[in-house]
Amino acid sequence: NCAECSPTAATCTKCKAEYFLASDGTCKSSTNTTNCMAFSTNVGCFKCNNAHFRKASGYECDPCIDECLVCPDGTTCTTCNEDNGFTKNTDDVCVSSTGDTPVTCRDGTYRNNKNMCVDCDKGCSLCTGPSECITCHTSYNPGSNAGTCILITGSPEEGQYLDTTNTPTPCESTCRTCSGGTANDCTMCRADYYSAFTAGKGTCTQCKSKCASCENGNACSSCKE
Repeated sequence: NCAECSPTAATCTKCKAEYFLASDGTCKSSTNTTNCMAFSTNVGCFKCNNAHFRKASGYECDPCIDECLVCPDGTTCTTCNEDNGFTKNTDDVCVSSTGDTPVTCRDGTYRNNKNMCVDCDKGCSLCTGPSECITCHTSYNPGSNAGTCILITGSPEEGQYLDTTNTPTPCESTCRTCSGGTANDCTMCRADYYSAFTAGKGTCTQCKSKCASCENGNACSSCKE
């Protein structure tokens, strides 16, 4: 595959077409270079796809560790892979919320035994676990059994609102609770959605696919299994 070589036949100095010169003096096929974003016949792959890095020898692309979206050497993250549920902590290290550190869950959700934030029981706006409600929604009263909530007669259920005829009507599908029927009328989001509220209401947007919960669209606060 050498076009020119020196000082021996095994040391290439120039490659044939469709090959590039690697740092070890061999010619590598450009057609077999995978996970390459930008390629040059002079230097091979000089920019790799996300979650990959360029090897020092051969200019080939190898995968980073799962935590990294961008890495210079395979194990040192410069950007965390948030799609895999990793985000940087205060020590500038990419960590997963499924590890040993307990996650903090927002109101209306609780941390289960898998370190995931999940929704409280129906009718409950603040809880520590299933059947462990601390505060009920406004249309619910505490039940006779501790930690439960009972719907007030004539009130809309969680996921409903009263329309202009005073009829319980379903909220928009992204809302857990709402004050009206549009996507902008959410007053509480489900665990795997995050809010953009003004004056106590707004839209709920779904978290990234591997998030069990999130506070924004950029990083998970807890991850799915």
